[in-house]
Amino acid sequence: MDTKYGVMGYASHNIGDEIQTLAQMRFIPRVDYLCVRESLSKFKSLKNEKVKLIMNAWYMWRPQYFPPSEDIIPLPISMHFAERKCPQSFFEVPDVKAWLKDHGPIGTRDMYTCHRLHAAGIEAYFSGCMTLTLLPNKSIKKKYKNTKYVLAVDLNKSELDTLKSRTDIPVYSINKMFYGSSNANRLELARCVLSLYHNAHVVVSRNLHTAMPTLAMQTPTLLISSDKDASFIARTSGMLHFVHNITSKEFINNSKLYDIDNPPKNPDYYKEVAKNLTSACTEFTGFDSKESPLLDDFNPTFALVNLLQHDSEQIERTLYYANEEQLLQALYDVRLKKQNKYSIATRDSL
Repeated sequence: MDTKYGVMGYASHNIGDEIQTLAQMRFIPRVDYLCVRESLSKFKSLKNEKVKLIMNAWYMWRPQYFPPSEDIIPLPISMHFAERKCPQSFFEVPDVKAWLKDHGPIGTRDMYTCHRLHAAGIEAYFSGCMTLTLLPNKSIKKKYKNTKYVLAVDLNKSELDTLKSRTDIPVYSINKMFYGSSNANRLELARCVLSLYHNAHVVVSRNLHTAMPTLAMQTPTLLISSDKDASFIARTSGMLHFVHNITSKEFINNSKLYDIDNPPKNPDYYKEVAKNLTSACTEFTGFDSKESPLLDDFNPTFALVNLLQHDSEQIERTLYYANEEQLLQALYDVRLKKQNKYSIATRDSL
């Protein structure tokens, strides 16, 4: 029976998840199945086929659907288990612990997850983030060499105002959350977002999901870090030194720490980690396209226009909120953080 290949699909609003999927796609010859993270235990292939799946991801909103079904042949690598959803007791659930032991050693995205697995008696090692294996497109880099803009991702108002005050280069601000859209269209949207990272003069962000792929795209990157947020410290443990980083207070109060107009070269500590990730994935699938997710003919403007024209799910969502009463109800849902058809998760991980 021919080997089949899957990619991870998501029920979140964080476009960084789909960028993780783009990283997977470098190492598979084709996509035969979409394996949804939040229902991995329910995954069923056609004709009992076995499906290879690189399992880099943030785990997970619905831990009751872990471990994956037996139809999946996993490469457990670049995994982060969020403590707020998967507390230490999660690793003691019999079928979870058995799966992790049977498929170990588990490659973890961060040292924090690695330590948690070790504490549960599960073999694990630090693998780093899969998005570090993303490849830039040299011809596109050359094309946009003289098109300068600074990209701010999820900065607060004080940080954004500070950033704008320190450069005459245009500063554009975006958010990592994108609502609605089908899985296929979200992958195309992820390419558009990745294109923004790829072509920027510099990217300043609070997000690991932004900083690591931007680093891989060889774009100057500044991560606004935190020495007080326990969740941030956990998620970035083992990778913080990969990228220039300063706290919000340092960024606002000291312009000399990072020159926006003439940003320093990114550290290259990540390259050995990316090399090891590439070797592990290539050995698992026997394939490496060695291609950037941004092909020579990729144009984000036309891609976005096409998405706006043909995204039937977004049209459905618009119709769902078609009258004043429904719009008010949507606002009410958001205010109370209630879930509805288009609000599977009100927040997501970095």
